[in-house]
Amino acid sequence: MTRKARSQPSADRGRGKEVPRPKMPEPDNFTMIYDGKEMYLAAHGVKIAKRSKGSTWISLEPGWRVFDGSDSITIEYTAPESNDYAN
Repeated sequence: MTRKARSQPSADRGRGKEVPRPKMPEPDNFTMIYDGKEMYLAAHGVKIAKRSKGSTWISLEPGWRVFDGSDSITIEYTAPESNDYAN
């Protein structure tokens, strides 16, 4: 399993505040779930992507992208900016 982590710069970084980078879960914290109808990829028990009937992955949580490779799955996480959750 290949994994890539990217993060967006935070507005706080521009003001000199120390902002911790989001951590990508370790490879053993990802699980494949098949419920008899659908295939899911979960991180820490939270379903982050669903496999469509066309064999592509549909993101279920903000910031997550999953791609099939020839012999692996690529998982990308981009931390949502803080205003993404504003009303």
